[in-house]
Amino acid sequence: MLTSVMAPESSAPTGVKHAAQTILNADGAAEDPRVFLQAAILLYSQGYLTSLVPILPILLRLKGAPYSLHNHFAMEPLFATLMPKNMVYKAGRQVTKSTTLAAQGIVQSAIIPYFSSLYIAPRFDQTRRFSNNYVKPFLSDSYLGKAMLDKSQEQSVLQRNFINGSVQHYSFAFLDCGRVRGTSADLVRYDEIEDIDDTFIPIIDETMSASNYALRQFSGTPKTMDNTLQLKWEDSSMAEWVTKCPHCQHWNIASVGCDLLGMIQARGLSCAKCEREIDAETGHYEHAFPDKATDFPGYHIPQPIMPMHYRPNPLTNGMEKWRELYDAKCNMAKTPFYNEKLGESCDVRVSLLTKLKLQQRSVLKHRNNRHEAVQLIDQYVDRILGIDWGGGGESGISHTTLAVLGVKPSGDLDVIYGERLADYADSDVEVAEILQLMRMFRCSHLAHDFNGSGAVKEVLLLQAGITAERIFPAVYMMATAGNIVTHKAPGEDRGGRDYYVIDKARSLILMCELIKHGYFSFPQFDTWSSLASDLLALVEDKRATGRGSDIFLVTRKANKSDDFAHAINYAALCHWHVNQRYPNLAKKIGIRLTRAQEAELKTLPKT
Repeated sequence: MLTSVMAPESSAPTGVKHAAQTILNADGAAEDPRVFLQAAILLYSQGYLTSLVPILPILLRLKGAPYSLHNHFAMEPLFATLMPKNMVYKAGRQVTKSTTLAAQGIVQSAIIPYFSSLYIAPRFDQTRRFSNNYVKPFLSDSYLGKAMLDKSQEQSVLQRNFINGSVQHYSFAFLDCGRVRGTSADLVRYDEIEDIDDTFIPIIDETMSASNYALRQFSGTPKTMDNTLQLKWEDSSMAEWVTKCPHCQHWNIASVGCDLLGMIQARGLSCAKCEREIDAETGHYEHAFPDKATDFPGYHIPQPIMPMHYRPNPLTNGMEKWRELYDAKCNMAKTPFYNEKLGESCDVRVSLLTKLKLQQRSVLKHRNNRHEAVQLIDQYVDRILGIDWGGGGESGISHTTLAVLGVKPSGDLDVIYGERLADYADSDVEVAEILQLMRMFRCSHLAHDFNGSGAVKEVLLLQAGITAERIFPAVYMMATAGNIVTHKAPGEDRGGRDYYVIDKARSLILMCELIKHGYFSFPQFDTWSSLASDLLALVEDKRATGRGSDIFLVTRKANKSDDFAHAINYAALCHWHVNQRYPNLAKKIGIRLTRAQEAELKTLPKT
């Protein structure tokens, strides 16, 4: 929902409206800033301005020069006059985030009478730095500061008052948020939100309980995958900056899950596909979830798309900033490089998939509905049912979850249906549900987790009439070598039943890479988004063994379910192993040596 932040009708003199429109159309400077400000207020109050961007150079100055977004185009959404109730900016360091937030707050305070804003950072030193180093210079250098500050009222590092009744409050909330009680606000700017306890936000929001606006803005630089900024980002529209390559027409998506790393080439900002130079200023934002774009837009701003980093330094005409960025890509530790330079959440654990990538792979035209999906089964040469049995698990988050995979004539797999079953008390009721689905989709095989209760439930499946040859019992184990799937002959350890040992980490990483490159397809995303969270919970964790080497594990985020991911994995492995036809990932990605490269390798000396 967009909120109009219009001021009451102004008593500006006759002709101001025409004068202001002339100034805006000419993109020039006003001869008299006072007249221009009156004109801006009038145009703003009457709805003639959709953005504050055109009036910034007239009203604000910084370091002796008019302030504009000429080289900061990614920040333009902050200056829309129709504002969303919630907004989040996920940004790298040194992308002018703080400067832009300060400029936005000053212009809003000057144009909207009696508008109260509250800036919140984790610590006092951060709040003081923002107030003194970013807000104060604008007020000292600009007409707005000299004309609009109310010198009869308090002006301090924690509060500034304007003659139109607007007020800016500044506070902090690292260990507690009690100090904001008693403050009244129309807008709360949460900055460095990655270090603010998420449980403080509802309390701080109470400062807006009497406001007709009640606007929230979140911004910060990412850290881990589980901090407050990442949680807000995942609730947002998750917009990424996309730039079309003028040479090969590839759309470059500036996120690590897509093209961002490939866009950082030695010679400059480049197309991730053809590696020729591109200009981010020709791009625009694309929302991963357009339905959230008006109520909760989120914007990702990495350093590489900002002109101050990819264009020559205007003083030296050199590319020092870009060389620093490229050097960081090559030599900086992964976590700080992702956080500080790319504005991406990262920790020792790395998420194997992103929401954006799953949405891009949700290309099937049907909804995740069993009655719609069953109508499509004749399009496939085979169907396999994968099951990850529930059992409560950590915090009761694990429930029996299934996936029906359809095998296309090409060998690619469609996840045509998924479901998380209710937490049945009796195994026989649960197994009856499984049997019904297997008949509905005419599945050739059933692949399931043979650990724990899986062995008991398999007995019920066998007694119900499913032959052992149609069941693929899977057991995850950690392996450092050998095949991803290994058949184990009957033995005493599993009650005389043969089964299949699965290399958990390698199999899940393979599945996720295949999803990224289009081997798997899914139904309309909004109809299976709750199951998609299971795939997003998978993280790769590198751990030292103590023997001078590292091992890679695949685990899940705390308090998150990953059942659907395993159901898909079991079904896919069953199909590949039974048919002895594993996918060629290199071919799917498009990696292949040329004859010249093959010949070159043959000439290399043996070691």
